[in-house]
Amino acid sequence: MKKIFQYSFAALAGLVLASCNGDYEDWLKPQGYDQENPAAAYGVTATPGSITMPVSDDDVTLFSFSATSEEVTGYALRNLTVSGFDVDYNVVGNNVVVSANEVETIAMSIAESRAKKTHTLDVDVDFGAILNNGDAVAGKLTVNPTITTSPTPAIDEKGYFLLGNFAENGNGWDLAAPVWMTDNGDGTYSAIVNTTGEGDNWFKFYEGSHYSADSWDEVNAGQMGCSENGCPDKFGFIIWSGDKTNVETPVIQGKGQFKVTIDMVNFTYKVVRQAVNYYIVGGPNDWGESAREKMLKFNQADIEVPVYTIVFPAAAEGDTWFAIGDDKACDAIANDNDWTQLFGTTSGNGEQGESGTLSRRTGLNDDGSFKVPAGAKFIKITLDMDAMTYQVKTLDFGEYIYEAGVNNNWGEVEQPLYCSDGQGTYKGFFYAEGADWADGKGAFKFRGAADNWDNGNYGAATMSDDGLTGTLIDDGGSGNILVKPGFYMATVDLAAMSYQMTPIAVGIIGPAQAGGWDTDTDMTYNPETRAWEATIELAADEFKFRANDGWDINWGGSADNLIQDGGNLKIDEAGTYFIQFFLICETKSYCRITKK
Repeated sequence: MKKIFQYSFAALAGLVLASCNGDYEDWLKPQGYDQENPAAAYGVTATPGSITMPVSDDDVTLFSFSATSEEVTGYALRNLTVSGFDVDYNVVGNNVVVSANEVETIAMSIAESRAKKTHTLDVDVDFGAILNNGDAVAGKLTVNPTITTSPTPAIDEKGYFLLGNFAENGNGWDLAAPVWMTDNGDGTYSAIVNTTGEGDNWFKFYEGSHYSADSWDEVNAGQMGCSENGCPDKFGFIIWSGDKTNVETPVIQGKGQFKVTIDMVNFTYKVVRQAVNYYIVGGPNDWGESAREKMLKFNQADIEVPVYTIVFPAAAEGDTWFAIGDDKACDAIANDNDWTQLFGTTSGNGEQGESGTLSRRTGLNDDGSFKVPAGAKFIKITLDMDAMTYQVKTLDFGEYIYEAGVNNNWGEVEQPLYCSDGQGTYKGFFYAEGADWADGKGAFKFRGAADNWDNGNYGAATMSDDGLTGTLIDDGGSGNILVKPGFYMATVDLAAMSYQMTPIAVGIIGPAQAGGWDTDTDMTYNPETRAWEATIELAADEFKFRANDGWDINWGGSADNLIQDGGNLKIDEAGTYFIQFFLICETKSYCRITKK
């Protein structure tokens, strides 16, 4: 909606018309603003209009002006906003006229409803009053016209259907193959559609009572669409052919599975990309059981980006054979012993290499099963279901991965996690620092190298409300893990592509301190030194560090290498000590003990 900057003059009732010529070119001069608002001084008022849609004319009267003072000979509109929107307007007589469609669109956008309902609009008017002495003074008014939006059609007893270039239709807008929508029982209707086009996938809604397999004229009599061709927004108002002549075509952009819902009470539509689940069928498990139980599920970082990853163990012996299935394929196996819906490689059975393209088995010459030769420990697969491509890699987990986040300026300070078993489970300890852009939460990810993101970029695919648990995906577009600021033990399982965060508080325990082996002395974490610190009186005796007032997590050994369940440390001489515990991960944690 654009604003017209023009001087629009109108005659007030019984007053002289002010012409739009050079006589009043200076009516905006600064001294005009110093005078009293003519709305109050000269009895200038605006009478709100009352609009009921639909109307037969394109334009409607929003309000009209009047004045009681003989000193006012005319007026000029300077600016007009309707509930915050600039609008085009014209002045006819003493009436201010606007587009009926434009003002109805504003009312619907404010109410987020297209139901037949009366809405009150806030119209702010800047105007100039022209006085009979030649002066022009600036004024302001607020007026509140009403508009009753267009009625929605009665809910069609035969329901609603879609036509468009969806995969279900095969050949596009096929009257013989509509996509019927499910009645949800509350005035809303939904359908799941699978789009195959890379770009725009066009469609419209239709009333079921107008369905015909061979008459577009009949079908179009019940068509519904949107107000702008393409309507790329995923939520909007339906335009009905019964009260509008220009019914445009909504669009779904890109490939994928989408849920399309229409609300016939509020007369809105919504398009939501659906999360599609993919699974490994076979691999280390029995093929039939893995399909029925859906044991190995891919992770997805962003529902709007159809990229999926999974890491799973290879078969214990011999080559690892597998296929890829979605819910449709797995259910077909479980219910009908139908194996044709699985996805396989187009490169040939067992000969796919590390990358290639996918297709359902119905489009392959053989079953297209994947094979990873014997000797692999773990297998990582990445799917791009937009491009229908895959990548297969074998993994030998390294000793370390690294946290990168707000706390260390995204990796400037090395923050390792250690894998002790070679099976992809890493543990490390760090402080999650809050960031304003993350609503004050600590934000971070994990990566495979200390100084770059090329060897693993592990972020959240799914995450609990508190951020303490979730699944991971290796993708540059993955989300940050977000937790309440604090110190944590991070457990990352790259085989299961999952993580868990455990809040940690550290204390000193043992007879060297006052509480003996029963009660520890709390330490304080210092983000500046990245150490747990305490100034404490110690006897010449033994002590250890432990977490959360329990023994599940404890550290001992030597001062330069503190490990889980390590031996007791020893103080040789009683006194006051400043202790710093640099808790990082196994093989990297140490402490400094300084006598005061």
